[in-house]
Amino acid sequence: MCIRDSFKLVVTFGLAGMYCAMQQLKPFNPLIGETLEATLEDGTIIFIEHTSHHPPISNFYVQGPKDIYKLYGHYEYKVKIAPNSLTSDQDGPNVVEFPDGQRITYHYPLVEIRGLIFGDRVVFATGNMVFEDVENRLKAVIVLDYGKRRNFYSSRKKGVKLDEFVGLIYVPKKEEKEAKGAKKKKEVYAIEDLKDVETQIAKVTGSWLEYIKIGEETYWEMDKIRPLPLKFKEDPLPTDWRYREDLIWLRRENMEIAQEWKVRLEVEQRRDRATRAKYTKKK
Repeated sequence: MCIRDSFKLVVTFGLAGMYCAMQQLKPFNPLIGETLEATLEDGTIIFIEHTSHHPPISNFYVQGPKDIYKLYGHYEYKVKIAPNSLTSDQDGPNVVEFPDGQRITYHYPLVEIRGLIFGDRVVFATGNMVFEDVENRLKAVIVLDYGKRRNFYSSRKKGVKLDEFVGLIYVPKKEEKEAKGAKKKKEVYAIEDLKDVETQIAKVTGSWLEYIKIGEETYWEMDKIRPLPLKFKEDPLPTDWRYREDLIWLRRENMEIAQEWKVRLEVEQRRDRATRAKYTKKK
């Protein structure tokens, strides 16, 4: 497989899995040091550990079957709340490495929930999703919710659904060294706004709820390609999430004891945080 083909597959992978995380249920806050170990039926190995409480950060490592790839990185979970909406950011790099040395990084876009108090409840991805293979000079910029208005005075594009996107895979211009303190690159609202394109390779179109096309080829269709189910490890580490007392009692449908354990674990977390802060000051 050539480097451009593997790059296109990583772009597809990043976009096709987005819908799996689009849920409105509030998760249990993981405890620092809490882990998850699982496999997929194709031999993929998955390991996750929650490594920071404030800010909340989780690290992950995925090893493909027969070591055909590695996926690793970390996420810092950030939330901004407005009167009738919420924006979440799963900030952190996703790094994909192949045996030939190719290394591709990408970041997930923002997720916005509208209609928290009034109006229709809507969940959608917004902003840009950028994939980069610096060594081989490959880049892809995906514009999520590309029908949105650019500013207060503009209007939304008609006929464009919230889940539709456009993007471009291309060879970027050789970067000049940025000045210290340079401003963060602005979000682009259309692929025509990209300023660093040297050579276009292929356009990316579709919907993260329906299909993905790169050029004229369909790489993914939601109705035909579904994610493999997780199989949790039978003999996990003692820090595994299944050993949390609050979750154990919740599964037993004893809400009173589950709540008692939830409060107890929160108290322990705060105490441990204070101890870490005290030790850090001494150093």
